[in-house]
Amino acid sequence: MQKEWDSVQLSQFNNELYAHLGKRSDYETSELYSSLKRRVDVDDPLYSELSARREMLESNPASLPSADQTPGEVIETVLRALRDVDWPHPAHGIEVLRNYSGIASILGDEKKEEVTEQMLLGYFEESRYRILLEWVSIQYLKKLELSLDRKRALQQIRLKSATGESIPVTFQLSKYMRPEGEVWLIDQLLVKTAR
Repeated sequence: MQKEWDSVQLSQFNNELYAHLGKRSDYETSELYSSLKRRVDVDDPLYSELSARREMLESNPASLPSADQTPGEVIETVLRALRDVDWPHPAHGIEVLRNYSGIASILGDEKKEEVTEQMLLGYFEESRYRILLEWVSIQYLKKLELSLDRKRALQQIRLKSATGESIPVTFQLSKYMRPEGEVWLIDQLLVKTAR
């Protein structure tokens, strides 16, 4: 019994350490981090995060914005949905992006009939927006910037591809009044070309 408990604690410690190091940009390319990633006793953080997201979706399959979500949580929800785009059904990640898009966005409510989820997914797959579907890590370049009235937000990030390419992505969000209260929605999502 004690041996099993020690094994569980060691596994949990390893996973937490791996997750922490994965968030630090100074360890992304270091030999220590690279060797940790190859260990079999440490879960792959991306796989673990996708599994956690799937569990969250099972309890809230609609993936709709809520008044208690922060701009950062909105960004994370959308990015993780896009990374696992076809779960639990085809193009679900695109549906989540649309649910979290404000009326200022081309993907907002008024334009939903003009462009289907499948059309948008096809566009993403064939353009620089492909990184939204294939990223392996997120690097936050700066803290989230909020306007003085706290109604608009800007977040600049870099998404890293499996080949190591780092792509700048910018999210612009605003607060919108909905029946469930004020929610953060995406006004603009810009994917730039790699430098």
